[in-house]
Amino acid sequence: MAIASRVSNLDSEVVELRQKLVDKENAGLCVSLRRKASRLERDCPEADSRLKIVLEDNMNLTKEKDSLAMTVTKLTRDLAKLETFKRQLIKSLSDESGPPQTEPVDIQDMRPVNSWTRQNYSGSTDMTNPGVEASKYTGNKFEDQNLDFGTEGERS
Repeated sequence: MAIASRVSNLDSEVVELRQKLVDKENAGLCVSLRRKASRLERDCPEADSRLKIVLEDNMNLTKEKDSLAMTVTKLTRDLAKLETFKRQLIKSLSDESGPPQTEPVDIQDMRPVNSWTRQNYSGSTDMTNPGVEASKYTGNKFEDQNLDFGTEGERS
């Protein structure tokens, strides 16, 4: 019987110790949960202020995007008007100068692409006789319009 009462006392002591352990774990868990809640309460205003800043930035970027979209629309419209004006100007100039220009035109500087029809240094675009035009710049005088372009080796 003594052994049975001893075993029963030890069993009740084990139950008490387990209960104390659960209480301590709960107390520790409560402390850790309180610490975590405190930390989250401190972080919440900081996150809220960052959210407000990001929302303001987002609003500003949206306004800027809308403004840029309107600018692009206006510039596209202006470009279309300028292209129309350019075509009308080229047509008007070609009508004034006689036969229509069939050479391609470089849009960047509005000059013909072909080097024979580019505007020369004197401002003249008459390149019907390139030999005479070249003589202005090289100092050579070409008397005859029928030039012989033979090779140098044939002359001795």
